[in-house]
Formats: sequence, structure tokens, C-alpha cells
Amino acid sequence: MSTKAPTDKERTQAPSFGPGDDDGSMTQGDQLPEQDATLVDWDGPDDPANPQNWSTRRKLLTTISLALCTFSVSFGSSILASAIGVLSQEYHVSPTVATLNVTVYVLGFAAGPWVWGPTSEYIGRYWPFVIGYVGFLCFTVGVACAQNIYAIMICRFMQGAWGVATVTVTPGVFVDLWDIRTRALATIAWAATIVIGPTMGPVIGSFTVKNESLGWRWTMWFTLIISAVFLLLILIIFEETWGPILLQKKARQLRFKTKNWALHSERDKSPVDSKALLQKYGLKPIQMLVREPILLFITLYNSLIYGVIYLTFEAFPYSFGTVRGWEDGVSSLPFLSLLVGYLGAAVIQTIIHLQTIDKKMAKGIRPSPEDQLPVMILGSCLLTIGLFWFAWTSSPNITWVPQVIAGPFIGCGINMVFVPCLNYLIECYLANANSALAANTIIRSAVAAGFPIFATPMFANLGVPWATSVLGFLCLAFIPAPIVFYFYGKKIRGWSKFAFE
Repeated sequence: MSTKAPTDKERTQAPSFGPGDDDGSMTQGDQLPEQDATLVDWDGPDDPANPQNWSTRRKLLTTISLALCTFSVSFGSSILASAIGVLSQEYHVSPTVATLNVTVYVLGFAAGPWVWGPTSEYIGRYWPFVIGYVGFLCFTVGVACAQNIYAIMICRFMQGAWGVATVTVTPGVFVDLWDIRTRALATIAWAATIVIGPTMGPVIGSFTVKNESLGWRWTMWFTLIISAVFLLLILIIFEETWGPILLQKKARQLRFKTKNWALHSERDKSPVDSKALLQKYGLKPIQMLVREPILLFITLYNSLIYGVIYLTFEAFPYSFGTVRGWEDGVSSLPFLSLLVGYLGAAVIQTIIHLQTIDKKMAKGIRPSPEDQLPVMILGSCLLTIGLFWFAWTSSPNITWVPQVIAGPFIGCGINMVFVPCLNYLIECYLANANSALAANTIIRSAVAAGFPIFATPMFANLGVPWATSVLGFLCLAFIPAPIVFYFYGKKIRGWSKFAFE
């Protein structure tokens, strides 16, 4: 197996669907056939049509617009969590059933990547992203107008399934646009929206539901308004970034312009057969999950972290509302302490990343995916400390101040584990990043979907100290995982068919 570093062309090369590549994968050892005079390619390494050569301003605007859309989708996942009591009374269901409005949304996150991840590696980035996001807006209206609990649950599931296109497609866009130094920074900023959105949702949602002139339906109208604004930005700013699609369009234009019908792109040379298409669309994410130990263990760890994020929707209101007796709305304000941690983590990650990458590049050493792991190791320790701190300062006989101070440690730890997980997978799998992230999103969302359901019974039966300590012990058990991959990750990647050196 070749161990050469991938070129920009290899990073975005279309997977082959021909008889020689029966699983539709982009493999490290693939070699392009000798080019002929009719093969359309970029006009040199500085071709401005190549997304890698777009201006920094254009790349930044694209990255920001994608991040804002991701924020609105993640925000929508939790904003209705504050309406559990109201939904329970209005539709005469138990609070557990009302909690399913969060669970089914996150289950939608697990369903959508089966389509959005692989298709974004075949038909390009633009249409899966836009179609998914428009579908999210449509079902947001559906929830706002729903007249029974069944319609709410169905539309909430569809919100997640369509909206998760933003989470699934964006990593591939970053591979298309940014070099190795900047790509991690873009991912840090983008991934922060995945954790900040769910944290801001309950804060805004609780005050919205509490306001009698607004009510729970306005949680969806607010979501729709901000999402529609971000959609407008996408339609103005976002363009296709996937190289094979752009070259195929270029070849088509040149054929009509020159009347030379032999002109073609590399992608035109790969016929699609039904077997490879089925594997590409339906099996590749789970195939990678089974075959790739790095993807499997990072996904399990990421799933735990993602579950902790959604468990806080119940843990914080229970601890500060039920145990400490704070009123509705005010009991959601401690969520802002998590936000402080998320923002602090983004700054820390940026500093560490730049120092690590610049030091290596100054010495002529190529950065490796394992450069993402020291931050994860530090984050795993901070998260464990924060959880135990939160647990054993939760007594109403103790002032609320130390428990709130634990929030930034929890938020910082969550972000410093969650984001490096994504960055590590992107750098390991490059052209296969969207399928790897699709597998990751499927599993972590399926796991996290169950956390809101058992959160309240767990905290009610065990109490805040021991319920939170259970999470602390689980996070403690995962601390060795990034350490092992830091020392042995390169060797493990050497066994992989999908990973790049």
C-alpha cells in the first residue's frame, strides 16, 4: 500500500464506480490512468476555478454561511425541550412521551446521514446541503402548525433527518476548500456551532414558553426565522466545491464550445453500476465503521460526549429547578456557563493547533492527523473534572456558585473532545471524510437520542451527585483512547483501505 502524502487532486478525486473498485471507495493507493489530450483537468495548480485557489474572503464567507446553518439546525434540536411540561398538559401525555420531541429529532440525525453523506461524495456538496436545509425549514413549519402530538413527533423526526445534511456535508466542503493548516481552524469554528446551538436552545426556549403571549409554537417560528435568513445567505454565497463535479461541468461546457465531443473529465470515465451504487449509498458508512478501528472507537467516545450534551437539557433544569427550587427560565441560565467553556475551548484549540502545525512546518515536517489528539487528551481530563465538580457541589445546602463554575470545565471538556474527534476523522479519511462523518453522526445521534429519556428518572432515583458521577466515571474510562491513538494511530491507519497517510 502506498504511503505517499495525498495531493490536492487526490483529496477531492471522485471515487471509482467501475468494475475495478467494487465498494465505491476512494482508496489511498488509487492511481490515475495516464492522461490523454481529451481529458479535461484544472488549468495548472493555480487555476482560479479550483476551490483550493478561491480567495480567502470567498472561502471564509462560505465557511461562515455553512456554520450558521449548522447552528440553526442544532439550535432547533433543543429549543422545544423547554416545552415538555406544556406539551404534556396540552396533549394529555406523560412527560416522558413529551420528552420524545427531542429524542425523535436526534434520531432523525441518525437517519439522514445514510443519504446525505454518500450522496455528497457522488453528486457533489451543493444540492444535498441545500435540499436538506430547505426540507428542515419545511418541517419546522410543520411542527409550528401541528395540531396533535403525533404530527409534532413525525415533523420533529423529519426536521432532524433533513437538517442533518448541514452536519454531514460540511466537512467535505472544508476538505475541498482549505489546506491542512486552515482546515482544522475552520472545523473548530464550525463544530462549535454543533454544541453551542443545543446549549442556547433551552435558554431561549424556556423564556419563550414562559411568555403567555408567545407560547411553545413560537420556539419553532423563531427557529424558522433565523433559518430562513441563513438560507438566503447560502443561496447568495454557497457554490459547488467538489472538484470532480466542477471538472465534469467544465468538460461539458468545452464540448459545446469547441464541438470536440471527445472531451471528458475523469469522472465521466467511471461508469456507474448498480452494485457499486448500492454499496456507495447504503453500505459505505457502516462498512467503514466495521472495518476501521479508529473510526469505531472515536465514534464511541464521541457518542458519549454527544449524549452528555443532550443529557444536560434535563440535568441542569432538574438540578437548579427541582433541587434548588429556581423558577422556570431562571433555572436555564446556568446553561450559559457551558457556553463560556465552549468559547474558551475554541480559543485554546486554535492556539494549540497553530503552534503545533507552524512548528512542524517550520522544520519541514508534514502535520499528521495525530496532531489533533493532545487537545482531546486535555479535554477528556477537564470534562471528567467538571462532571465530578458539578456532582458534588449540587446540594441545595451549598451555594450555587461553585456548581455553576463547574459549567465552564464541562463545556470546555466537551468541546475539546468533540471537535478534535471530528478533525481527527477528517484528516484521517480526507476524500472519504463525509462517509466517515456520516457513520460517526449515525451512531452518536442514535446513542444520544436515548439520553433525554432516561435523564430525569436517573437523576430522580440516584440524585444529582451520583447520576452525574456515573457520567464522570464513563468519561474517565475513555481517557486512554486518545492516548493510545496518539502513539499508535499512524500504525493503525497503515492497515486501513480508506485512510490517508
